[in-house]
Amino acid sequence: MLVRRAPKTYFVSYGDDPAVGDSRLAGERLPPGTPVHLVDDLVYAGHTLRAARHALGLVGLDATTASGVLWTLRADAARDELTAAGLTEITCLIHQRTLTG
Repeated sequence: MLVRRAPKTYFVSYGDDPAVGDSRLAGERLPPGTPVHLVDDLVYAGHTLRAARHALGLVGLDATTASGVLWTLRADAARDELTAAGLTEITCLIHQRTLTG
């Protein structure tokens, strides 16, 4: 499943039903309640992860965990907001601090 940053304006559907969900979703439909793990390349402030979690929740999917490739210092400051949004576990491959010394 793919969650787009911006909704598409042309015909797209989630699970071949354009009446279901959000135009940011594309892919095979999963049963409601299915746990979904979010993956993002850059976690800057967590807005993308929170928006993806919300879009998936509209179709009954549960995303409480996430992974990223690069985690920024700004994301550190947003950790409480991410937890409050329901993301209880987030892992990252590289932290910005390791790149800047």
